[in-house]
Amino acid sequence: APHAPELATALGDLAVLRDQAGEFVESDSLFAEALRLRLASLGPAHPDVGWIEMMMGEAQAQRGQNEYADSLLAAADSIFIRAFGVGHMSTARCDAVLGQVRAARGDTASAKPLFTRSGEAWAKELGPDHPRVARARLEMATLDWIEGNGRAALAGALAAESQSHRALRTILRGLPERQALSYAGMRASGLPLAMTLIAEGGGSLAVRRELADCVVHARADVFDELATLHRAVMTGPTSDALATL
Repeated sequence: APHAPELATALGDLAVLRDQAGEFVESDSLFAEALRLRLASLGPAHPDVGWIEMMMGEAQAQRGQNEYADSLLAAADSIFIRAFGVGHMSTARCDAVLGQVRAARGDTASAKPLFTRSGEAWAKELGPDHPRVARARLEMATLDWIEGNGRAALAGALAAESQSHRALRTILRGLPERQALSYAGMRASGLPLAMTLIAEGGGSLAVRRELADCVVHARADVFDELATLHRAVMTGPTSDALATL
């Protein structure tokens, strides 16, 4: 059919919306039809087939259906690697979700290389302080903790917090106040894991001091940036108008 690719895209997008609404039966039906159209028009090795499989895998992972999600994501990852290589953004996204699924299934040995690969790809394309890089670093630190390697986990958690904090300072300058506070609360912070490890008796005195500094800066920098924004508004060209309100 001449319009099969466009229809498959629309069905895939609608399937995601249905899944987010909790309408899983309808979502699965739409995904299946989108995949059928992609396979019929493009063949099994096309990246667009990989995209549908990745979207299906992400949806299944969100539901906790990790075994099914694993098979879908692994198939998509294989397609992306053959088509684009390991450094491509599509591969990196699939690697990250597949890593989360493998970790949830207890397969830390195969999860860690996936997080490493996705983090390296994102660092190369997006910069070393991008939130996705920090997220990948934190995922690896968490796996180190699960495996009993507290020293590596603590170092990774602090590194992830440092990366995430630098990204936070940059992002806050471009967001309205409400969105800035919301982002600060949902970013990939290494502090909870680091504090857990310290509470378990890990870390030297110097590391404990570094963690204390991270906690202070994580809280203070949000309000420092907001205060800077308010001062700029109140002393800028519109300050006289604002003073009359």
